[in-house]
Amino acid sequence: MVPVTQFFPRLLPQVLGCPEPFAAQAVVDAAIEFCEKSLCVQATLDAAPVTAGVSQYEFDLPTQTALARVLSAICGTRSLVPVPSTSVTTAPSLAGTPQYFYTRDVDEVLTAFLFATPDKSDPLGLTFRVALRPTRAATQLHSSLFDQWADAIVDGAAARIMATAGQPFTNEAKAVVLMQKFRGQVNAARLEALRGRVVSSMSVNMRSF
Repeated sequence: MVPVTQFFPRLLPQVLGCPEPFAAQAVVDAAIEFCEKSLCVQATLDAAPVTAGVSQYEFDLPTQTALARVLSAICGTRSLVPVPSTSVTTAPSLAGTPQYFYTRDVDEVLTAFLFATPDKSDPLGLTFRVALRPTRAATQLHSSLFDQWADAIVDGAAARIMATAGQPFTNEAKAVVLMQKFRGQVNAARLEALRGRVVSSMSVNMRSF
C-alpha cells in the first residue's frame, strides 16, 4: 500500500492552487473508477470456515478496500456458479452441497449466499477470488496503482479537479483530454487483468486424433 499523497508530486504541479484535501479525494475517486472498470486489483481472500446450516458469509477484505467484483468462489473442491439473487426461487433453507452463490446487501454489508445451504461443516471450505477497489475514505492505495498505473490515476484525478467550475485551476478543455487518456488506460488495464502479465501466441497448433 502507498499513501495517497505519494501521487501529489505528479498531480499538484498540474493544478496549482488546488487544496491538498481536494486533491487527495480526486486521487481516491480516480482510483475507485479505475479499479471498478478495469478489475486490475485482484486478491484471493483467506479461506473461510463453512458451517453446516449457514448460507450467508461476509467477505473478509483487506483494510481500506471494498469489493468491486466477485471473480470466482470455491467451496471445498467445487467451483461455485455465480447467479443473480433474483434467480434463486427455491427455499433458501434447502440443505445440500453448495453449487451456486449470489450476493446481496445485508445491513449495508455485501454478503455472499451459498445455495444450497451447506449440510456439512468445513474449517477451510470457502475461498473467494475478488477484484478490489479503495474505499471512499482510503488514505492508502494498492501499490500497483502507483507502481504501474500512476500516470493513469494522476490523469483521472487532474481531470476531475480541472472540471470543477470557477476555480483558479479550472480547465474544462484539458479535463476532457485527460479523461480520455484516463479511460484509454482503464481499457489497457482491463485487458491486462483478463490476460495476466504473460506473453502468449495468438495461434493454436492443431493435432490429429
